[in-house]
Amino acid sequence: MIVDSPRLERLPTGRRLTWRTWRPGTPVDIALEEEPGRHLARVTAEHWEATEPSGLLHPVFRLQTEASSVVRVAERRLPLEGTPNFRDFGGYWTREGRQVRWGRLYRSGQLATLSEEDVERLSALGLERVCDFRQQEEALREPSRLPAGVSSLALAITPGSTHGFMEQLVAGNPDPEQTAEFMLEVNRDLVLGQRDPWRQVLLQLAEGESPLLVHCAVGKDRTGFAAALVLEVLGVPREIILADYLLTADYLCPDVELQRLQQRYGIDGDLIRGIRPMLEARRSYLGTALAVMDEHYGSVDHYVQDHLGLSSHLGQRLREQLLYPLA
Repeated sequence: MIVDSPRLERLPTGRRLTWRTWRPGTPVDIALEEEPGRHLARVTAEHWEATEPSGLLHPVFRLQTEASSVVRVAERRLPLEGTPNFRDFGGYWTREGRQVRWGRLYRSGQLATLSEEDVERLSALGLERVCDFRQQEEALREPSRLPAGVSSLALAITPGSTHGFMEQLVAGNPDPEQTAEFMLEVNRDLVLGQRDPWRQVLLQLAEGESPLLVHCAVGKDRTGFAAALVLEVLGVPREIILADYLLTADYLCPDVELQRLQQRYGIDGDLIRGIRPMLEARRSYLGTALAVMDEHYGSVDHYVQDHLGLSSHLGQRLREQLLYPLA
């Protein structure tokens, strides 16, 4: 594409767009996806700054040259006070050269500590549906704060290998390598041991056009596989999917989460080193899940049909719903 590597950064007074073009000095036209007929600027420099656009919380900018199709860019992470890992996992490119729609797919960790302003921001996103992968005990201990009218679907994921794991930890002194191996086993179980949660996520996306949020306690493994599954179905390359998973390491501080676990389970400080791999985003974790899917089913299409029991037409429907059309 002529416009490449677009990036949107938040400034105190607005947004800064940067990109690269094949030929420096190529004029790039900028508009808002929400107002495609409103031309914002034409610039030859590979950057542009804008004041807050029309008060939009999550604007999507359209970049285009006279000889190129539209490239859309938005903010990856939304700055919510009460949860650090809330982000849009749209915007990625598929192998067929189409872009995943921004503003339709969100992922996050727990939503119990959202501020009043955060709740208003979620409402402004047009969010109507949430898939909560936490176990019942997790959800009762830390109930989500959501805007009025948002429906939350409880899709508890309880991998067999995790039953009573925290209780076992507080009774011993786990080695970090053992904990890391445990996380690999969790990711294997996410693929082979779970069915209904992943079915429901895909069905929710196929049945409605409003934005969907998937989340768990941290927004890493359960949520990470849900996001990976959706992006796989849409045709996003594996390396991009793994890179999206690893963004959690940029936004989530394991030490803060460890403090939360200490308070929740009364964990002694000596156990922190052994537990830390649970809170880290490692390529090997999601990589294991995707490798297991390949090994047992050969492709995501076979996984969706044979393991989840969904129609072969579902993938096409999702691509129609969640990908921008080719220009």
